[in-house]
Amino acid sequence: MTELAPNFSAPVPEPPDLADTSACLKWLRERYMKNARDTALDDRLKEILETDCDGKLTAVPQRNGLIQEVRGLLTFGDSRDGKTALLARNLIRQPLIGLSYGTESGRALYIKTPPDASLKGVAMHILKKTGYPEVNPRIRTHEAWDEVVHRLDMRGFTILWLDEAHHMFERSGEVKAVLRRLKNIMQGDRAILLILSGIPSLDTIVRRDPETSERLIRLRLGGLKGPEERADLLRFLKTCGLMIKVSLPDDPHLMERLDFANGGSLGLIVENTYSAMGRAMRRGDRSVTLDDFAKYAEQKKGYADQEGPFEPGDWPTLHKVLEQRGWT
Repeated sequence: MTELAPNFSAPVPEPPDLADTSACLKWLRERYMKNARDTALDDRLKEILETDCDGKLTAVPQRNGLIQEVRGLLTFGDSRDGKTALLARNLIRQPLIGLSYGTESGRALYIKTPPDASLKGVAMHILKKTGYPEVNPRIRTHEAWDEVVHRLDMRGFTILWLDEAHHMFERSGEVKAVLRRLKNIMQGDRAILLILSGIPSLDTIVRRDPETSERLIRLRLGGLKGPEERADLLRFLKTCGLMIKVSLPDDPHLMERLDFANGGSLGLIVENTYSAMGRAMRRGDRSVTLDDFAKYAEQKKGYADQEGPFEPGDWPTLHKVLEQRGWT
């Protein structure tokens, strides 16, 4: 169950020196739990990418109907829902695709959208990331994007992934221009398959333009879905702990406490657990306590001297009390 993410290409390393707390925590943060979201993403990629004779995904975008346009994918969810790790892990593990950050090989190009960047600024950023010679700062926006399409074609990129794409819409005067540009990227002889990922507002804004919106299929990430996913995650966390000789509390309601404390966010639950493990290791203990989880929650949520989900005692009773108090 322990797999590499999100700096992926190396094989999974053995746990480090168990006496080195920092190295152990770094090793933990590089673990990835395969889950139902991977299957959902694979299903969507097969809707927009061609497969070879063996059924393996290729980097060739499917052409849609008589107009021969390509489609894209919009993945959205709250912060720390695991969008980046999910997409990156699955793209890098496809041998006929691969993921590039600009200079590496691969047919999919990853771009982290700069905060507050203009539409032109995003184009300039892409050109810089792909090693383009210095661009004239006076270049017009449409010329910069024409150069991006040419550059991607020349480098053999057929997929452009804009992570945190909601930043592109922070300039209110450019929203329509951004939507038109995203649509344009998926048109023409050198059309690029577009992957957008971001927070839920990204989907809301894209839906303002039906012509752009209809070209995108969607994958919405959310919290843990039911007891089965909670059980899978607990097994994963226990396995990680065993490999660095750290044990979790013997509490039958641990995952329910974590789920409640972190709003069901898989990413936050994992972060909370790794923080608790680190706290135990730093005090020279290999046994995590409920209080170790509570310390993280206090720091993250900003509450103090309040009864929270990691108080000892009967969880079902505590759960009802916290809900009645409106604990969040």
